[in-house]
Amino acid sequence: MTEPPFCEQALVIVLAKELVLEYCNYCLTKTQALKRCSACRMMAYCSPQCQKNDWRQHRPECKAIVARRFVADDGIRLVMRLVQLYEANIITPATDQEGPSGTRTFYDLEDGGDRLNSSAEAFLDTFKKFAIAPFSTDDVVKHMYKKVAMNSVSASNPFGSHIGIALCIKLTAARHSCKPATRVAFRNRLVMLVPTSKCPMNVESACHSYIDELQPVNTRKKILKEKYGFDCDCEGCLDNERNDRMEAFCCGNCTNGWIKNAENATCSTCDWKMTPEHFQMCQIAENSAIQGEPILMQDDVPMNKRIDMGEKLLFMANNTLHRYNVLRLPIYRLLFGASVVTKNIPLARKYGLAMLELQLQYQNENDLAILYHKLRLAQIMIAGNAIDIAKQLLESIYKPYVEIFGMESLATNNIKLMLNGINQSATSSIPSPPSL
Repeated sequence: MTEPPFCEQALVIVLAKELVLEYCNYCLTKTQALKRCSACRMMAYCSPQCQKNDWRQHRPECKAIVARRFVADDGIRLVMRLVQLYEANIITPATDQEGPSGTRTFYDLEDGGDRLNSSAEAFLDTFKKFAIAPFSTDDVVKHMYKKVAMNSVSASNPFGSHIGIALCIKLTAARHSCKPATRVAFRNRLVMLVPTSKCPMNVESACHSYIDELQPVNTRKKILKEKYGFDCDCEGCLDNERNDRMEAFCCGNCTNGWIKNAENATCSTCDWKMTPEHFQMCQIAENSAIQGEPILMQDDVPMNKRIDMGEKLLFMANNTLHRYNVLRLPIYRLLFGASVVTKNIPLARKYGLAMLELQLQYQNENDLAILYHKLRLAQIMIAGNAIDIAKQLLESIYKPYVEIFGMESLATNNIKLMLNGINQSATSSIPSPPSL
C-alpha cells in the first residue's frame, strides 16, 4: 500500500485508559485476540512482536501500573514515554527527521513558553503520583508536558472515534486553519494529513484544524488564544461571508434567505430588512444556544435532562437561527447520539441528516469529517430499512476509505460487506456494523 504524501510514524502514541484492553497498545489494531502484558496485566498487544516493539516505552509505565494498581490518564503516559526516550538519548537536539519542509527535530516543536508554567507545575504533581522514581528532573518532565500540550493530536480509529493521543515531529510543521486543507488520520501508527479537497503543495500548506472549526468565529479565536496562545488570522477567520453564514439568522419574510447577525441587516434572498423585534427574538435564541451548549456536553448531567434542554433549544432555534447556523450543531449532535443510544431510528435519521446538510455547507464532500458521519448515518439508514439512501452514502465513501485506510481496514471491510448485502437484496444478512 502506498503512503500518502504527508505522513510519518508516530514518535509516541498512547490509548485512552478505558481502551488499553480493546486495542493493541503498539499498532492500535482492534481484535479479540489481544494478550495482556504478563507483568502489569492492564495493557494488551496483538502479537509478541508488537509487545517487544513497545517494551522500551512501556517498561517504566509497566512498573508504575504494577506499583499503583491503576492505569494513568493518556497525557501522563504520553509524557512518561517521552521522558523515557529522552533518558535513552533517542530524542536529543541531534535527532533529525527529514520531511517535505526539510530537517525538523523534536526540539523544534513549540512549547508555549512561560504561558504554560503554572499548568506544567500542576501536571508535575499528578505525574509524580503515578511515575516511579527515579526519573528525569522536574524540569524535563515539565518541558515534555509543554511539548505535548502544544503539539499532540487526537488519535482516532477509521470510524472517526477518539482512541488516544499521539505526538509526531515533521507533521507539526502544518499549522492551524479554521478552513482546514487536511484532517489528521491514523493507519495504525502511521499519522497522516489527509486532504479535505485538493492536495496541498507542501506540509506547511497542509494546514489542519486544532479545534472544532464549526463554531462562531469569535468562539474559535478565544479557544485558540487560550489553548495555543495565538491570535488566529487564518483564511477561515478572514472569510467574512462564510463566518456571517455560520452565525446567520432566519429571514422573517422568506424561507430560504439568511440575514447577517446584525441590527438592520437585510435578507440575502428577498432583501427584507430585519425588524428590531425579530432581531431581539433571534438574539435570545442565540444566547440560549451559547449558554446551553456546555450543559449539553456535560456527561455528569442526566441524559434525559440534556435531551429535554436540546429539544427546547431546537424549538427556540426554529424561525430564528438559520438552518446553517453552526450553533445548531451541538444540539443536533446530542439529539443524534441520544437517538442512537435509545435505538430511536426515525429521530437518529432526522438529526443525522440535519447534521450532514449543515456540515456540507462548510466542509467538502471528501473531507474525513464528512466521511465519518456518512458511515454512521449509513448504519442508521440500514437499521431503518432506508436501503437506497444507505447505498448512496456507502458508495460515496468506499473509494476514499480504500485510499486512506486501505482494503484491509476494519471500516473499509465493513463498508464493503454492507454494500454486498444491499446489492444482494438480503438486508437481513447484512452484518451488524460496529457500535457508534
